[in-house]
Amino acid sequence: MYNKTLHARIFYFIVGLVFIAIWFMRGFEGSISIIFISIFSAGGITITLDHIVLRKIIWKKWPNLLKFLVPIPYLGGEWKGILKSSYVDPETQEKAGMIEARIKITHDFDSIHVFHETNQSYSSSYMSGIVEQGPNSSESEKFLYYLFANNADKNRDKNPPHEGTVKLRIKTEENGDLKLMGHYWTNRKTIGEICFYRETTKSSR
Repeated sequence: MYNKTLHARIFYFIVGLVFIAIWFMRGFEGSISIIFISIFSAGGITITLDHIVLRKIIWKKWPNLLKFLVPIPYLGGEWKGILKSSYVDPETQEKAGMIEARIKITHDFDSIHVFHETNQSYSSSYMSGIVEQGPNSSESEKFLYYLFANNADKNRDKNPPHEGTVKLRIKTEENGDLKLMGHYWTNRKTIGEICFYRETTKSSR
């Protein structure tokens, strides 16, 4: 989800800078043991900066600042949309048709989680990621994939727990807003179409 090679290079570069700063404060003097201690100190400081400043603060508040490192849009927040399912009610033999749905996405620096909810059931992703498909990074399409486990709030006899897969294209509209659209399929042999628009970049969950 992020450029691991570039991240590693930046990490070691900062370790070097911090080490030089520590050694400078020592007057560029010291034994071999002091040098090793300085190196470990520089590594510890850099790890702290990476996990707290970069991942917890900058990524959460200003994700666009890290586009050079994370070449995918920030998807965190709450989304609202509609899904069209092929599910057929076993009693009435009628298709479910259009169903209003909401998703809440937790998009961390190196992971993403999706919680999906309708007025009948809810699901949570247990494996997810963003995949680029295309000739190169500038022309590629980006897709959010995730595997989910679904449970019903009611009518569990007609809507038993099941699992499935979702593939959503990440599309940028002309006004700059993001749109998620695609398909899903489940192990109970149902398929469907999904379309979501983001309401807020903050999640209440």
